[in-house]
Amino acid sequence: MQLFAIIVAGLLYAISIFGEDVTLTDENFSAQVASGTWMIKFFSPYCGYCKRLAPIWEQFSNEQGLSANNLHIGELDCTQYGSICDQNKVNGYPTINLFHNGQYIEEYTGEQNAQAMAEYAKSNAQKYI
Repeated sequence: MQLFAIIVAGLLYAISIFGEDVTLTDENFSAQVASGTWMIKFFSPYCGYCKRLAPIWEQFSNEQGLSANNLHIGELDCTQYGSICDQNKVNGYPTINLFHNGQYIEEYTGEQNAQAMAEYAKSNAQKYI
């Protein structure tokens, strides 16, 4: 069982370093977010705003240069992992938060388009390199 957990953690890390979106859960949230700079989307699959953001978020997570800045992208479904959302003071959906080495930095409140999010992410990731 431990070997399986190690393999899964390794795969999730490998995916995250290439700027792809990591699905976070109550089991991997703390371990994943503990290292590096993360932009995390907290969402509900039933939320209309979240549904509209989904393709933009996907485009953002595929932006070139994010992994070069040691930036990781993640998302967490608050309907499944509400305790993590509560711990991170998520009061509405979608909420996009910036974390560095496990610490909450700030909520992203900019435009909801891939270019604006990428510019924000890159500029903030460079602060923590």
